[in-house]
Amino acid sequence: MGWLHRTRLWYLVSASYVAAAAWLSANSPVPLSCMGVLLRVAAACSTSVNIFISDTYHNADRREPTTEHELQWMRCDYVGISAILTYNQLLWSSNMDWAGYSRMASAYSVLCLAAVGALAPKLTGDRDSYGTGSTKVVKYLTGTQFLPCLTYLVLTFPTAGSPFTALIYAVYGIGLVLYLSKQPQSTVHGFHEWFHMFVVLGHLTSMVLDLYDVASPCARVVGPWVLRAAPFNPGMVKWVLSPWLFLFAMLPNKRRLVSRLMGLRGAD
Repeated sequence: MGWLHRTRLWYLVSASYVAAAAWLSANSPVPLSCMGVLLRVAAACSTSVNIFISDTYHNADRREPTTEHELQWMRCDYVGISAILTYNQLLWSSNMDWAGYSRMASAYSVLCLAAVGALAPKLTGDRDSYGTGSTKVVKYLTGTQFLPCLTYLVLTFPTAGSPFTALIYAVYGIGLVLYLSKQPQSTVHGFHEWFHMFVVLGHLTSMVLDLYDVASPCARVVGPWVLRAAPFNPGMVKWVLSPWLFLFAMLPNKRRLVSRLMGLRGAD
């Protein structure tokens, strides 16, 4: 992400995204509301801050080579990740016109972001305590923002727009899978570099497909919100499962795991 920050390219992309959304909205059969415009501004700001924080955190030693400085940006990085998940939840829940429980899922994601922000100052880089206490809670909160909330969004999105959320979920999901599996291992382009690449691709995918939805809405309507059914879309199951099947394929000891599971099944 360093070159995206140094060249200021991403900031140009984000500004262009907001400008394009405003222009398309003026010619759309269902123009964006003020809240809709603010959601696009929030998306541009969240992704830009994510790019800036990531570059600063991973190059902290070049700017101010102290542990406390690096720790400070690590805390900001967690908040930035939570913000990305929150804006996607809000944006695409809005695009599906807040059907079903998407409003509740969005409220939960906002609360998670607030909780991550409150816990961030307590995160520590001490190797003896790293990954425990507040850090575990933060990882749990961001995990629930992705798995239950965004998964629900994909499985209930209207058929006309379901490929949108499914593709966004898959792109972000593959990046998460590479990070969790710690694969591939390389001194040049390892799992961490691939993770960041898929994060940026996820940002771009969300922006491009959102512009398409602004121009030709698949669900968004003008009027008061009412709770109504968000039918389960079985065609999206394969998209939801694809990143996790990829994770299973990346596991080094998957045959042993399968053997153990089959052994437990046989014992029952």
